[in-house]
Amino acid sequence: MRMAALARFAVTLVLVDASAGCQFHGDGIQPQDGARADSATGDASATPDAHKPAVDAMDGPPVESAWARLLFAETKAGAIHAQSRRFEGNRVVVEDSQITDYAASTATWVRYAASPTGAEVLMVEGTILTITGWLLFTRAERGTWQQAPASFASSQATVADTRNFDIAFDGDGDAVLVYVDEEDNLVYRTVTPPETAYSQKTLVALGDGVGTAEWVELVPDPTTGDIVLGMSDDQQQLVTARWDGDGWGSPAILEDDNGDRVSKTGGRPFAISVASDGSVWAAWGIDGAAKLYYAIDGTVQTAMDTAATIETVDLAALGGGNVAGCAYDSDGAGTLVAVVWPAQGTPSAKEFVVVSGDTAQVAAVPLGEDALCVFPDDESADPMDPTFDWVSYDAATGWGAVAHTPGIGGPGDTAFITAVGIGNGEALAVLSEGKSLFAAHYSDDQWTAMGPKAGLSSALAATDSQVFGIAPIPPRP
Repeated sequence: MRMAALARFAVTLVLVDASAGCQFHGDGIQPQDGARADSATGDASATPDAHKPAVDAMDGPPVESAWARLLFAETKAGAIHAQSRRFEGNRVVVEDSQITDYAASTATWVRYAASPTGAEVLMVEGTILTITGWLLFTRAERGTWQQAPASFASSQATVADTRNFDIAFDGDGDAVLVYVDEEDNLVYRTVTPPETAYSQKTLVALGDGVGTAEWVELVPDPTTGDIVLGMSDDQQQLVTARWDGDGWGSPAILEDDNGDRVSKTGGRPFAISVASDGSVWAAWGIDGAAKLYYAIDGTVQTAMDTAATIETVDLAALGGGNVAGCAYDSDGAGTLVAVVWPAQGTPSAKEFVVVSGDTAQVAAVPLGEDALCVFPDDESADPMDPTFDWVSYDAATGWGAVAHTPGIGGPGDTAFITAVGIGNGEALAVLSEGKSLFAAHYSDDQWTAMGPKAGLSSALAATDSQVFGIAPIPPRP
């Protein structure tokens, strides 16, 4: 069944809504009419054709590489408004998101997932009227977005340093949603796009002594079709489990004292990755400890010494069973730790002292057997021309030096940054500065800004949490 599902591609987007302006009916929230804003900067006066390139980063046809889609939440006239951009290699295209506005509401977090078969899922967290919870949207390949018939309530306030939900596709083409419900239980539901009828919520059983989840990560395992769950709780524990298509099993407590929140501004406190050989990797930091901790298949390894406390981390699976890690301390001068763990042999690690400001995230980007570490630099030589910085890894020569990317972004401090590899040694990066959103394309050892200089948006729904997501999608024939 999973092999058949790999012939499809699905995407799921989840938006979290955080204000008032929808009608709550029992277990469901219904949208109200609202103005749609579809221009590159969120101007409600224009509605470009969803199939016509409205903004191009470069002249000429797109390069031969995978496509990607960016979905982000704006606040317009007191309503949540979902925006969509399609990246075709080095070209960005404005799309009509086809998602109904939610009046008198705001979004706090956005998670977006796409399956290798073309389906998509969007999940948005926030507050609708007086309800704190999530909205769910699904669609099949090239289909229209369908709203789930109900939202999911949570007992927790939506705050910047807590992301207690995530969504991912398994090998059967089902989207799996994991979140904290109104009774502080970690639960899950499944839905198969384009259907919006989801399963009843079911407890994710992780064993005795596990607290209330504060951060949730779901990572698909392409070698089996399973999904790996990572969860940090209010008891300073880090726990993993595995979804096999029927339920969650093999829970493992990797850390029972992973300290306070790793980042003050919503950064990822740990990272999970599945290597191409099927091994499951986890990495994290502990408050007050100058070490990078990591585990393989549930077994904690000898921690790597670092110059400072690790506050946020990301992992990426490379070719040959290797795994790249980028870890960051954003206090003081700032330290970036870049490492590649080979399937066999000694890790290739290097530390860089970088001027960081106060960032929330770093991004590890797979480029075949090579990799990138991408991170913000809010202290460029020209305060009106800040950059994000990057370090590249070559499988033959190891880690290079820190490189700068002037001319990408605006005058504000970078809060969130995420990046994806899109094939052919290329990558896309998306970063937020206040309420502005910017994108860049990587090829041949350089980054090029995409879209208008003012950015893809100037009206993001939140500044201290991530309200955008990007995922590769299949190119159209």
